Amino acid sequence: MANLLNIDVRTYINKENGVTQFKMNEMFIISKMFKKPIEEIFLYDDFMLREVE
Repeated sequence: MANLLNIDVRTYINKENGVTQFKMNEMFIISKMFKKPIEEIFLYDDFMLREVE
């Protein structure tokens, strides 16, 4: 995934662990690769029920 996004592996791990956020263009790349809508990959099922921290 890091190679696909053209980022360092450590940077990708930080994104996966929630330390840093995915950029919008990275979300589109991942969405296209998995053939899934962005919200299905990046949002919780009950996203609208949770408070933003």
